Amino acid sequence: MTVDASPITPPISRRTLLHTAASATVGLAGILATKTPPLYAATRTLTMLTLNHFVPASDENLKRWAKEFEKANKCHVKIDFIAHRDTYAKVAKEQETRTGHDIVLMFFSKPHLHHEALETLDFMEELGKKLGGWYDLARDAAQVEGRWVALPWFYIPACMTYREDLYQQHGFPPPKTWEEWKETGKKIKRTQRAEDRLDQKEDHKRKV
Repeated sequence: MTVDASPITPPISRRTLLHTAASATVGLAGILATKTPPLYAATRTLTMLTLNHFVPASDENLKRWAKEFEKANKCHVKIDFIAHRDTYAKVAKEQETRTGHDIVLMFFSKPHLHHEALETLDFMEELGKKLGGWYDLARDAAQVEGRWVALPWFYIPACMTYREDLYQQHGFPPPKTWEEWKETGKKIKRTQRAEDRLDQKEDHKRKV
């Protein structure tokens, strides 16, 4: 049996070796001097701006998900929690200065307000298929001109409330749909005195 002992890689000249070693040393010296690792070695950081949730456990869950994401993607996740009333001005400032967080929480129609500064989320249709499809409400909130600019996170439903005593007084059953709620409310309103009607004032004193 004959064994081929010839080198697999081409030989390197002394000049090439010294040149390569010198370049590597200079690069290392730069890293040590600036304490900045090269891009391929640097740990990426993902930043997020969100609100202080009124349910503390929600924030703790978000932090746990961030840790899981860090482990799966070998990166660092930094989450800044602020009061929800401060998010509007904060997001507007970040759009104006073109600096800030990678991910931001936006309420209501804010994705439509800031859509020009938001990235297109090309994965949304595929994600929707995996999750069983998007509700029209999600598309209305997160799509602008056919472009996904936001990812729906959660939805807080508006609960239907009504005066049980007034419904009983007028012989109306509890409303089962928003249309029933609206129509019965109109009929009750026409028969009630102004001071007895429902309103949104905190100092309202109803008379029964």
